[in-house]
Amino acid sequence: MKEIGAFVQTHREVLLKQWLNQSLEMYPEQSRALMQQNLDTFSNPIPGALAQGLDLLLGGLCGEEGACPEKALTELGRLLGVQEMPPSECLGFLFALKPLLTKMASRKGWKEGFKTEELIEFGLWIEQRTLGLFDQYMEHRERIYQLKGDEMKQRNYMLLRRATS
Repeated sequence: MKEIGAFVQTHREVLLKQWLNQSLEMYPEQSRALMQQNLDTFSNPIPGALAQGLDLLLGGLCGEEGACPEKALTELGRLLGVQEMPPSECLGFLFALKPLLTKMASRKGWKEGFKTEELIEFGLWIEQRTLGLFDQYMEHRERIYQLKGDEMKQRNYMLLRRATS
C-alpha cells in the first residue's frame, strides 16, 4: 500500500478533517453541530477522542513509526462502547474512508490512481480494523453490562437486608 500510504501522508490533515466530519454524522444533527464547532478534548471529549483515534489509524496506514493502531482501536472502542447506538452505526465510519480517499485522490489529480492490488489490500486493512474495533466495542459493552448487573445485585441485596432488619 505504498501509493495509498504516500497519498495519505501528503493529504493527511484534509483527509482527517473530512473523515472526522463524516464520522460525526452518526450523531443527531444538534449534537453534531456542537461537536464540529468545538474539537477541544476537555470541553467536548467525543470529537476530540474520535479525532485522535482516527489520526492514529491514519498514522498506521501511512506506516509511521510509533503508530499504534491497536491503541487507536482500544480508545475508539471505549468511546463507542458507551454510545446508545447499534454497532452498525458506531462502526460504519471506518468503511467511509475508502470512498473518501478515492474521491479525494481523483479531485487532487492523482494521475496514476491506485492499483487494483493496493485497493484490495486497503479494503482488507479496513476490514481488519473494523473487526478489531468491533472486538473492542463488544468488550467495553460487556464491561458496562457487567457493572450494571453488579450494581443491581448490590441494590437488591441492600433492599433485602433492610427488609429483614
